Amino acid sequence: MGDQNVDSWSFTQQEIYGDPGPEVRVVLPRECTQSEIRKQRNRVAAAASRQRKKDQVASLEARVAQLEAVVLELHRENEQLKRMVTALSTAGMNWA
Repeated sequence: MGDQNVDSWSFTQQEIYGDPGPEVRVVLPRECTQSEIRKQRNRVAAAASRQRKKDQVASLEARVAQLEAVVLELHRENEQLKRMVTALSTAGMNWA
């Protein structure tokens, strides 16, 4: 466990699980049982896991928005090319 004071146990998410996420320091009274300490560690780990999932969802949503913008731009270019082909084929028929 991390720093040990005379009257408390202290640990961070990174110290427990090697999680490089935001540091969450938890200080528990030394009288806490191993079960209570384990429960608190699990709470910290669960909170970090939820935050990672939220961050991942936000990242994926941003990527989806980016890809939707690319699709829209490609659709516009496709429509413009179709109009150009139509105009050229119509002009070609008039020359014949």
